[in-house]
Amino acid sequence: MEIHPEFLNGFMHGFGEKLAFLLLSCIGYLCWRKREQILRSVGKIFWCLMALMKYVLLVMLAGVILWGGYEGYKHWMPSGSPTHEPPDLAPKAAPMVKPPVPAQLEAVPSLPKTVEPQREDAHTQYQRGCEYDEAKNYAEALKWYRLAAERGSTEAQCALGVMYYNGCGVKRDYKEALKWLHLAAEKGYIPAQYNLGFIYYSSGGFEESLKWLRLAAEQGDTRAQNYLGLMYSFGKGVRKDYAEAMKWFNRAVRQGFALAQYNLGWMYHNGWGVKQDYSEAVKWYRLAAEQNLAVARYMMGFMYENGCGVPKNLTEARKWYQLAANQGDIDAKAALERINTH
Repeated sequence: MEIHPEFLNGFMHGFGEKLAFLLLSCIGYLCWRKREQILRSVGKIFWCLMALMKYVLLVMLAGVILWGGYEGYKHWMPSGSPTHEPPDLAPKAAPMVKPPVPAQLEAVPSLPKTVEPQREDAHTQYQRGCEYDEAKNYAEALKWYRLAAERGSTEAQCALGVMYYNGCGVKRDYKEALKWLHLAAEKGYIPAQYNLGFIYYSSGGFEESLKWLRLAAEQGDTRAQNYLGLMYSFGKGVRKDYAEAMKWFNRAVRQGFALAQYNLGWMYHNGWGVKQDYSEAVKWYRLAAEQNLAVARYMMGFMYENGCGVPKNLTEARKWYQLAANQGDIDAKAALERINTH
C-alpha cells in the first residue's frame, strides 16, 4: 500500500506544530513553577551589569583626567614666579624676578606711517613694532615684530616670543613663545637667553633653565646672575652650594642690582655660606630699599621692629613698613596694624 506524498507532508506539518506547541507549553509551565528563582537570577545579572558599568565609568573618568593632565603638560607655563622657603627669622621669602614684558622694550622715536612693510629693513620693522607696543597697540606691534623676526632680527624674535608668552595681541601660546625665544637665544641674544631660563625655571625644568641662565649670566645679565644665585641657594637643578650662590649674587651686586642686594642680605640674615651677621644683612637690605624695592623696605621695618642688626626703633620700623605698604606690600600693612595696636 503506497502512502500518498501529500498526506505524509500534511501529517508531518501538523505533527511538527503540535510538538512545538507542546514543548513551549512545557517550558512555560516550568518557568511559572520556577518563576521566583528566575527573577532572582535575572536580578543578580542586572546588578552585576550595573556594577560593571560603574567600573567602566570610573575608568573612563580616569582616562579623561589623565588626558587633560597630558594636554596641560604639553602647554605648561607658570602663571607666576616661584617662591622660596622662608628663613628662620624673616616671615617672608625673597621674591623672584618676573620676565620682561613688552612695555620694557626700548622705546624708539615715531616713524613715518607711509612706508610699505616690505620696503623696510628688519631693524626698522622692529623699531616700528616697539612704537606700537609702547602705544599698547599689540595687534599692530605683533605684525611688525613678525615681519622683522622672519628676516632674522634677534630683538624681534625675542619680542615676538614675549608677546606669545604674555598673550599680547594674540592668543597665549607657550609653544610658539619658546620657538621664537630659542631662535634668538641660540644666536646669543642675552634677553632671550634670560627669558628662556626664567620660563624653564618657572616650570620646574631646572637643568634647562641653568643652561640658559648661565649663558646670560656669563655675559653680564644681572637678572640671570641673581637667578643663578637663587638656584645654588636652594639646590634647584644643581647641588646646593652657598659659596657659588654668593659668587653670583656678588656679581649682580657689583652692577647695583637691587634684588641681588636684597638676596645677599638674606644670605647674611640666615647665615647661609657666611657667618650670620644681622648688621651686614641690614646694610644690603638698606641698599635695596633705597632703590625702592618693596620687600627690602619691609625687611628694614622688620629689622628695626625686632632690633636685629640695628637698635630697636618702632618709629623707624613704622617708616619703612609704611613705605612698603604704599607699594602694596600686604605683609607691611599687617605689620603696621600689629605695631600700631601696641
